[in-house]
Amino acid sequence: MGDMTWLESLDLSENQLSGEIPPSMSRLTFLSVLNLSYNKFTGPIPTSTQLQSFNESSFIGNQLCGPPLQQNCSAKSDQGTPPAGSKKGQRVWLLKDGYFYLGLGLGFALGFWCVLGSLLTNMPWSFAICGHLDRIVLKIYGAMF
Repeated sequence: MGDMTWLESLDLSENQLSGEIPPSMSRLTFLSVLNLSYNKFTGPIPTSTQLQSFNESSFIGNQLCGPPLQQNCSAKSDQGTPPAGSKKGQRVWLLKDGYFYLGLGLGFALGFWCVLGSLLTNMPWSFAICGHLDRIVLKIYGAMF
């Protein structure tokens, strides 16, 4: 990206981009409009006179630090995030995603067995559905040949 030195406008807002802002962006010397808002960028904003000249709204909605933002990078590094193997990180995952997948699995199993159980225990329904499926298959087979 840093090779596009004549680039004047760059809008990458709301694209779910993640990671750090590439240091090569500091070489975009002709850049007059920049919008990186509402992505998932983290870390410090690369130091260059060009990137520091944009206002805070260009970087809003990200976890960035350093000029031109008010968030100081040294204060942010002191807080840190829990290591991947920490118990706090595991608890957060369980609360956030664990219940979703548990509900998804239980909903699928309950729905599957309700349909299959009704077909196994209620013979008139079973005959009606199988007869309907047979007619559909015969129509498709007849249309093919």
